[in-house]
Amino acid sequence: MIDERFSEQSFVKCGLDTDEARELSNLLAEEILKELKLLINSQLLEIIHCLNQLGHNIALYEEKKDYIGFCDNCLNIDNYYKLKIDFDIIIATGYAHLKLAMDYVSK
Repeated sequence: MIDERFSEQSFVKCGLDTDEARELSNLLAEEILKELKLLINSQLLEIIHCLNQLGHNIALYEEKKDYIGFCDNCLNIDNYYKLKIDFDIIIATGYAHLKLAMDYVSK
């Protein structure tokens, strides 16, 4: 959940280029990922359902923290599938490096 832990004041308190700021940024990335996956999963399942209505036999193949994979006939013994759909999620966060980049652009 995105909450007061991630307020500007919380980041300022950690300081620039500190381990604490990096940890808070990493935690923010994890929370963003959790919230996005709630939205993305339902939409992906809707898309898979539509494709299956068009004759495919797509099922969930693998799911990790930042990856969701589907494939058509992925349960075959010979591990052959017709259609594969992969969804990779990349969340990048940072505190100090963003400030430094802005300083560079303004010069």
